[in-house]
Amino acid sequence: QRLASQPQLRATMLGLSCVLFLLICSAVHGLRQYVVMANSAMSAVNQIRTAELLSLESIRESLVRQEDSIIFALIERAQWRRNEDTYRPNAVPLPYPNISFLDYMFVETEKLHASVRRYASPEEHPFFLRNGMLGSLGTTLLPALEYPELLREHSVNVNDIIMRHYLKEVVPTICREGDDEQYGSSVIGDINALQALSRRIHTGLFVAESKFRDDPEAYTSLVQSNDVKGVLD
Repeated sequence: QRLASQPQLRATMLGLSCVLFLLICSAVHGLRQYVVMANSAMSAVNQIRTAELLSLESIRESLVRQEDSIIFALIERAQWRRNEDTYRPNAVPLPYPNISFLDYMFVETEKLHASVRRYASPEEHPFFLRNGMLGSLGTTLLPALEYPELLREHSVNVNDIIMRHYLKEVVPTICREGDDEQYGSSVIGDINALQALSRRIHTGLFVAESKFRDDPEAYTSLVQSNDVKGVLD
């Protein structure tokens, strides 16, 4: 009745609804075009090998998509309060002693993901399931895949640093203070954001390898002279 007595407000809301509908249609159209282009860029063969998807060229093309995933994940996390009790050990009763709710959820998530070979991929780096931390990667339910040998064997994993900066800097920046009791939702948002950040940051290993292969002599000289700035440039 209130809206019926205010024709101007009704017209405004109708106009906004139309604009929103057009934006959604435009986004769907753009997504459809992107999918068509992506599919046409791939081989016409239905069966695509993992080695093709993890080529250096393919990894370069994935960087923008990874950044979009990070932005979306942070927007999702920002809708919940900080819920700092989820980061404090023993603040929430758990099966494991002296860990936080975030750690517990992360461990269980990584166990599930490991069972379908997520961490067999050179792109992925676990936060907890390594070096015997609260469990191990164990065996997978799926057969092993053949990955291309893009990198030499290494032990680089900066997830501890990512986690520390995320909790101390990112969460206080994007989330409002307080506790809204939505612990499950906020922690799932944390995990999605952290995994997206980890994947993008560790992709730098492949980017560095790609640059080195383009000009090995120049980069070998820069490394031998300890020219960090030159390498980064």
